[in-house]
This record gives sequence, C-alpha cells and structure tokens, in this order.
Amino acid sequence: MTPLRFGRRAGGLAALMIAVAMACGSEEAPATPGKVPANVAEPGRSAVFAVDRTFTIADVQGAGWKKNKDFEVDSLPNARAAAFGFFNQRDVEVWLYDSHEDAALYGAGPAGEAIARRPGQTDYLIPAVNRYHAYAIVGNLVLLCEVELAVCEQLIARLP
Repeated sequence: MTPLRFGRRAGGLAALMIAVAMACGSEEAPATPGKVPANVAEPGRSAVFAVDRTFTIADVQGAGWKKNKDFEVDSLPNARAAAFGFFNQRDVEVWLYDSHEDAALYGAGPAGEAIARRPGQTDYLIPAVNRYHAYAIVGNLVLLCEVELAVCEQLIARLP
C-alpha cells in the first residue's frame, strides 16, 4: 500500500482548516462587570500598576503631566473624563474611570485598539497620526503612551 500524498493545494487547505479550528476554539469570553479581563497587560506594550489606588487628573498634573485639551468621553464606555497632554516632551492621554475594575474592564479594549493602529491611521479622539504604542492601567486611570511604555512608567513613578 502506498502512503497518501497531498499536493500543495490540499496541504494548504488542511493548514487553513486547522488554523480556523484553533481560532474558533480560542475565542475570549466577553468582559463582564466586576471581572477584570486576564489579557489586560501585554509585555512591553501595556502594564497594570497600583490596582488598589484611585487618582484624579490633578494627581497626574502634580506628577508633571501638562494637560492640553479635554475630550468628550462618548466613545469611551464608562469613562468620567479624558484629556490629552504632555510629559517629558511626549504625548500622553489620560482616561479617568471610577475604579480600577472599570479602567481595566472598559478602558483596556479601546486602549488596545488605539495602540494597534498602523501608521497613517488617525486616533478617534484627536485628528492626528497615531503615535501611541503602549498603554498603562494605573489604579482608575488609563494612560496612552507615545513611543513606549517607559514614558508612562516615568510619569507613574511620580504619582503621589
């Protein structure tokens, strides 16, 4: 008996079917209030800090962040405020939520979408080319960080 041989086309189809089956089996459950998603932090691009703390916009300003403009929060579910500003000559957006759980549950998705944009796409909050490549969830805040996470980590280190 001779072994079965698949041509390139059949082999490619089999690989595609396996990939589709794996993708279907790995779908994440939708976020539920009160439960923080497990995939909130992505090494090098996002991190979670100070889960037991609550901050204000004034706290961030006191740490050296220069607020430039407030945004409407219509596109940010459950956010209380959103503002654009600068820290160490880098753009940093701050989104304010009632709690750490709200920041993680409702802010991680939009923050992940914001940093996933490719060059040339515009940010939905400001009409400019996206420069955010990382985000941090700090207590009840979400910080979008220009260039890298280290920009936000420097700001976080100065929070009260």
